[in-house]
Amino acid sequence: GVLSGLYGANAAPRIFGPAEAGNMIGFVVMGSARGATLGPACFGLMYDAFGDYTAVLTAMGVLLVVCIALNGWLFSKRSQDGIGSLIAAQQTAQ
Repeated sequence: GVLSGLYGANAAPRIFGPAEAGNMIGFVVMGSARGATLGPACFGLMYDAFGDYTAVLTAMGVLLVVCIALNGWLFSKRSQDGIGSLIAAQQTAQ
């Protein structure tokens, strides 16, 4: 929870520009709160269903790999250029 909150505050201005950073940080905090609320319940249900934490730890590992891959894609030069061009097009349309 703490790292995702700090990560969002640092990443949003770099990705979306300072004007949209407040909105992005709000969405990151909202998502973090949902994860903190729903995650333990989901993992508890998985423990009840399978009888041990193997499935829970496997799911956490898969989620970690997916998050690392998404972060790599999001901060790639190609993705940054695409996001920048979308923001520039939106600003000129306004």
